[in-house]
Amino acid sequence: LGTVAELSQKSNNTGKWRHCKKDGSIIDVEIVSHTLDFVGRPARIVLAIDITERERAERALDESRQWLTAIFDSSRDGIIVEENERVVYVNQSYAHLFGYEPDELIGQPVWLVSEQEPSERMLEYSRKRLRGEEAPSLYEFQGTCKGGTTVDLEASVSTAKITDRTYII
Repeated sequence: LGTVAELSQKSNNTGKWRHCKKDGSIIDVEIVSHTLDFVGRPARIVLAIDITERERAERALDESRQWLTAIFDSSRDGIIVEENERVVYVNQSYAHLFGYEPDELIGQPVWLVSEQEPSERMLEYSRKRLRGEEAPSLYEFQGTCKGGTTVDLEASVSTAKITDRTYII
């Protein structure tokens, strides 16, 4: 028999297939095969992995993402999600309020669209939330648009813990 390194060079992932089980039910499988030498004769070992549940879960997750994106993007309220004082999500209403496209704000510091004084105040509120301290969840501030004009706004803020990360919404 060859070494593991030789086997991996001779591997062939033939992708996803639909298989019919003995009972007539159809399942999704992923096929992986390897060529090898078996008692002096060339052979191929084939592994069929049932991925039916994984595929179903991925489709359900994709559908949930599509629903959430549709809901957030159709909201007239501006929605922003921040992590570590950086924008990780922003809907179209929020971005357009300041004259940006959403992808221009993703990854940017959250204070990009706020005046200096409110920016420091809002950052302190965020830092208090992350430390588990009390901070106002409803307050007014003045935002700065891409062109430099300002707009008066009201923020309604909450915190979400997802796995080991804390997001401010």
